Amino acid sequence: MKKTFTLLLVALVGLISAQAAGLDYGQWSQEPWTAKYFYGTDSNGLAPDENWFAKDFDDSEWDDIQGPISNSSTSYYYVTEWEVSWSTYWLRRHFTVDETAKSYLLLITHDDGVVVYINGQEVYNYGYAGASHIRIAIDSETCNIAEGDNVIAVKIHGGGSPNTIDFGLYAGEDATGIVTESNVDIKIDNNSLWPWLETDDGMKSYNMGAANTESVLSTTVTVLTPTLLTFDYTQVGYSSSYDWFKFTINDSQYLFVSGRSNSGKGSVVLTPGTWDLKWIAAIDQYVSGWETYVIISNVRLSSAVTTLTTDTYGQVGKQAIYAFDRLDNPELNFIKIVGPVGSAEQDDWNDLRNMTYLMGLDLSEAQFDEMPNNALENLGYLSYVVLPDNVTSIGDYAFQGTQLFQIDIPAAVTSIGYQAFYGTKVREVNFLGTSQLYYMG
Repeated sequence: MKKTFTLLLVALVGLISAQAAGLDYGQWSQEPWTAKYFYGTDSNGLAPDENWFAKDFDDSEWDDIQGPISNSSTSYYYVTEWEVSWSTYWLRRHFTVDETAKSYLLLITHDDGVVVYINGQEVYNYGYAGASHIRIAIDSETCNIAEGDNVIAVKIHGGGSPNTIDFGLYAGEDATGIVTESNVDIKIDNNSLWPWLETDDGMKSYNMGAANTESVLSTTVTVLTPTLLTFDYTQVGYSSSYDWFKFTINDSQYLFVSGRSNSGKGSVVLTPGTWDLKWIAAIDQYVSGWETYVIISNVRLSSAVTTLTTDTYGQVGKQAIYAFDRLDNPELNFIKIVGPVGSAEQDDWNDLRNMTYLMGLDLSEAQFDEMPNNALENLGYLSYVVLPDNVTSIGDYAFQGTQLFQIDIPAAVTSIGYQAFYGTKVREVNFLGTSQLYYMG
């Protein structure tokens, strides 16, 4: 994956790639971090200067300490033993920014109370209690995060055992690494207030625990030929009224997923033009203790089309099996048929309906006059169909249950059957030439 931000990236072992580096969060990276520190106990009353949290505070006289800091009464990964209960650590971690991101994500586990500053701006204050794996969205302008030196300053007070402190900072990085194939220029931005994290499984949303928030990946692509876009997704949530995942095209919802656990493949054939694409992980209400997230991976854009040539009716299935071994081959996803389609028994249409992973179908050079009832019904991935100029009718339920996004109706079509487009995603219907249409079921 291309690294736009090589610093500030939290390294999550088993989740984050080995190349990640920067302000590690130890609970996930299992790597130590270093900070300047000042230490005092409730009994000796020692404390640093009152402006200890300021960006320009001189901490050169402070000693170094390795974190996370905790003790044996916790199950957390730690490097330095917390000295005694009823004591306080003041910590300062410097980080260098080469290129400023729009937003960052602070991750922290603490016990007991803590206050956190970034460049002197308070960003988190949590009384006298502990909390685990807290995520805080950080706006770079509010915290004056700029190129060069920056500082996270933390005051952590430990009461009775256990005591612990661990914190890190993540910068939203370019997400283009999840693109595994592309025939067009593409850059996937990860600059929402709640950025996604790069994991071994893909880009993972990290607005978990934050109500009324969205993590957004976005891109704008221009395609010159019909291009098949596919991606894999995993969505884990609490309920459809609490959290969800949606994929939008030009801000129009194309895919919506919600519930406890879902995974699948999103697909659409983009016609020539410019398209704004967004992957959105949204949380409306948060249920404490419930992990909710979305993972996006294996984004592919391809204009490769396999042409099946038929000499007589009834050959579509045979030609497809010759090219792909079987009709339900996942690689059989975008085809063009040249020649006759049909037969009295409708063998060709039956075979087309058995092409489970068919996503794009170019029939512009196919030979048939009538599209029968149920012709392409319930092809759940099919989003793109081009009809021949001479087709005169479209049967009942012809496209029902497909993912058809838009379609051109040839001028020769005189009738469209009952619920021909029921359950599709059609947003645009273009009637070509001087339409002869006189009947719609």
